[in-house]
Amino acid sequence: MRHVLVEKLVAVRSAEMSVKDAVRRLKGMFLEVPGTCLSVVDAARLSGLERSVCREICDMLTERHFLKRGRNGTFSWRHSDSVD
Repeated sequence: MRHVLVEKLVAVRSAEMSVKDAVRRLKGMFLEVPGTCLSVVDAARLSGLERSVCREICDMLTERHFLKRGRNGTFSWRHSDSVD
């Protein structure tokens, strides 16, 4: 029984690391070239993430005010000196 719990814990920790890596990868894409505007499709293609995962992370980064979403649906880095 304990072996099963350990396997589940390892799986959860691996998934958490994967999410952290995906977030780090997306943030890096926007920071690397300031002014970059990407659709979810483009961000997913460039990052190697699935579209649904990429959309969830972009939405989360928007809620946390790291990204902003343009009227056309593209995402860009919300600079600390951004007025909007």
